[in-house]
Amino acid sequence: MSSPDPQVRAARNQSTSSARPGARGPVVAVTGAASGVGALLTERLAASDEVRQVVAIDERRGGCEAAEWQILDVRDPAIAEKLRGADVVVHLALDLDLETDAAARTAYNVRGTQTVLTAAAA
Repeated sequence: MSSPDPQVRAARNQSTSSARPGARGPVVAVTGAASGVGALLTERLAASDEVRQVVAIDERRGGCEAAEWQILDVRDPAIAEKLRGADVVVHLALDLDLETDAAARTAYNVRGTQTVLTAAAA
């Protein structure tokens, strides 16, 4: 997975608000929210009365309409801004594509995790 150029990244950095007025509970950010376990978790969190808001982060928009979608690569340092205000961060984004080079896949996964951890700690 290659990082998009700055113009593409800026165009894709869109959001939709999902905050529930008056709702209590944490704001939960989920990376890898468009597919697999991330999509299931995003749907369940968004349906929960225990969660105030779900910030769904992925390179493409998933099906959960109740989440606030942030479309970007987890290696992008701009993720720090998207995680600001999150009480909980669940990092599920990863490259499992066996068709890609193993070294590139590992580099993507490690760099993405480093970027998310750094952003969450800020």
